[in-house]
Amino acid sequence: TDPTNVISRHNLGVARTNAGNALFDLGRPREALAKHLESREAQEALAARSAMLAGRLSVAHFVAALTAGELGQMALSERYQAESLRYYGLWKNAFPAGSYEAQFWPKADPVFEAEFALVQGDLARARAVTRGAREGLLQVRPGDDPGRQREQASFLRRLHAALGRVELESDDF
Repeated sequence: TDPTNVISRHNLGVARTNAGNALFDLGRPREALAKHLESREAQEALAARSAMLAGRLSVAHFVAALTAGELGQMALSERYQAESLRYYGLWKNAFPAGSYEAQFWPKADPVFEAEFALVQGDLARARAVTRGAREGLLQVRPGDDPGRQREQASFLRRLHAALGRVELESDDF
């Protein structure tokens, strides 16, 4: 791949995230963690000039943080979480004010926060950060765009999965 082609770098990152997710699903979390971070260096060099790569790095660090947390490596999980949030902020800031994306993504923040809290074993924080999250996600109308509809549905599913996990793990159902 051309090391300066941000689209190629982005697509390679997507492929590695998918491979990392597959490895995790196969019960190989240590390999998954390494795979999630495999293209990090090449992408970081280009992220300052590409919101697309900043978003990709946010995802790579996000899944790495969750995986490290599931492995019990909390300090590493927190470090990857901080990197994920840093890149996520750069990515979100690239959206024009008033756009669907500028409205939607801040409403998705509680889902990310709850997922981080769950892998860190903080059920109270996971429950607290999700208060009003469903309503917030539903406030942003995806219109007739199937991609936006799918994205909103995906975050509602993730929110409900996080809330279900909180209830199961706290024996409060």
